[in-house]
Amino acid sequence: MPKYRIARVEKTLYNVPPQLSQKQLRELGRECNTYGNTHCSHEVFAKIVRLDPRDYTALANLAMAQSHLGYHKFAIENFERALSQGVKAYDVYRFYGLSLLKSNQKEKAIDAFKTSLQLRPNQELLIKKLKSLE
Repeated sequence: MPKYRIARVEKTLYNVPPQLSQKQLRELGRECNTYGNTHCSHEVFAKIVRLDPRDYTALANLAMAQSHLGYHKFAIENFERALSQGVKAYDVYRFYGLSLLKSNQKEKAIDAFKTSLQLRPNQELLIKKLKSLE
């Protein structure tokens, strides 16, 4: 059960309470991700980025939520900013690749998928997706 039961649904979007510290927001964001609640992840990580635009890990998490929600243009911009600042995680590259693919940037998507596989080689579904693209 989520530790913070304070994020409430209103028309499929979440209102993040203003009194949470950045530490509490990160904890809530991790819980949103753990429970697969993408709208919550989006709102929480967007708030963290608004509070600290240099929190590139939060920016990468925001981009993954944007990718999952279909906001690929915004996701790509945020992925590229986070990656240029040193964020390096297999799931970031995987979601970046998915957004690139949805934006008809196949070659860049393939490169992102390959980087994701270098960081975590045992992603069977990604291996299949990559083979189908090449």
